[in-house]
Amino acid sequence: MAEMIVSPIAEILLGKLGSLAYQEARLIWGFKTDLRKLEQTLKTIKAVLLDAEQQQLHNHEVRVWLEELKDVCYDAEDVFDEFEIEALQRQATVNRGSITQKVWNYLSWPKSIAFRFTIGHKIKEIRERLDEIAANKAKFHLTERVDNRQARRVCTA
Repeated sequence: MAEMIVSPIAEILLGKLGSLAYQEARLIWGFKTDLRKLEQTLKTIKAVLLDAEQQQLHNHEVRVWLEELKDVCYDAEDVFDEFEIEALQRQATVNRGSITQKVWNYLSWPKSIAFRFTIGHKIKEIRERLDEIAANKAKFHLTERVDNRQARRVCTA
């Protein structure tokens, strides 16, 4: 059962997409449009998650929809982690590497192109899966709800 696990995952993904490291990396590697669209789709889905998580107890189709969403979110998190690791490795090489390492990094551009190609396809696949899930949410007539627990945490922090 998906229970209340999807909301925190979506929140983590949105946090990663909004981080400064992602803002810089997506500009450098040319993923700006795909990641922006992915972020918008996640925000659209997140708006109705509380309602969906409450309806899943009585509606099997909503439960299946949430399971699919959870699977895509975990896959997206894996891709984002892979993306972040590559960005941090490149940054570490630039900041701390010797001249020899910097030259080697520069000469390894085919690896960089292969990474861009691979990660680009993964991001596109996740975006397409999320777009499909977002389109399917309309048939459940989900409404936007505010999680009072989150609102209280923000006020007391």
